[in-house]
Amino acid sequence: MISAALNSVLNFVTQKIVVLPEFLQENFVNSISRKDLNVLKISKETTNVAMKLPFANDELRLLEQIRCTITYIGNVLGLVRVLQAGCLRYAYSESRFLRKPASIISYNEEFQKLGSIDGMVTAAKIMDTAVEITHQAEAHVNFFSSLLTTVSKGLQSSEKMPLGDFYLIIPPLIIYSLDFKINGKDKIMRRGLDIVNQIIMDDGFMMGVAFVLKVTEQEKALDGLHWFGNMSEHLHQQLLSLEESKDTEQHTGNSGLTQLKIWGKTGSPISTETKKVIDKIKNYQNELELVHCSLDIAQTIIICN
Repeated sequence: MISAALNSVLNFVTQKIVVLPEFLQENFVNSISRKDLNVLKISKETTNVAMKLPFANDELRLLEQIRCTITYIGNVLGLVRVLQAGCLRYAYSESRFLRKPASIISYNEEFQKLGSIDGMVTAAKIMDTAVEITHQAEAHVNFFSSLLTTVSKGLQSSEKMPLGDFYLIIPPLIIYSLDFKINGKDKIMRRGLDIVNQIIMDDGFMMGVAFVLKVTEQEKALDGLHWFGNMSEHLHQQLLSLEESKDTEQHTGNSGLTQLKIWGKTGSPISTETKKVIDKIKNYQNELELVHCSLDIAQTIIICN
């Protein structure tokens, strides 16, 4: 059963890897990689609506297709991790009781040579089966590394590297995913749990990204962009600018506080719009940090395998 499942995983991942280059057309990669990486320019006009990303409609459709494909890969790799953990647990548990000497090829054959009774031969067959299953479980533990090797060799054997510029698409993909995720959460907060089933979970996205980066050997190329650091600094500068704007509004509100009290009114030190924008930027900062940590963890898991 597990062997069949793992073979299905290999076929599935291979199919998805083959599909990816169809989305990464040369003109698309060149166009989208030249766009400003710091695209999250948040203003008061974008507090209650989806962010206006600097991508055309056809680019957004391709980004969504790529995101879904990579997420599928990551999700099935999560299944591999579960099967791997189960095999490891089973092999460890059974190895405490099954200690077959190297000189014995088969318990069944040895017991038959000794002229054992039928009950002993039956027990020997059961032990042989248990030993074989344990060996298979031990072999399945290394499936993740075998999957990496198989897919990597398949890509390297191609005359032209089909995913040579994959790392360039990661920043736009992350921005698109951040926007998708944050606005999905906003909808839940505003409308309650009625639309929770409409939110697409993409827990496997970063695992899929880490896997494709690994098999295409582009981890260092992505690191060389220094995108996470630049994006974090960009959001930080936007937040500082808004904090200064908030201080200005607060100062203006305080200056007119005396006049407002005369008429029995309460001063508003900071506008609702400014507060919403500040909260939105902080949400993006938190989600960006979470994505960065998720990618680091996914890459560590893959390296350890």
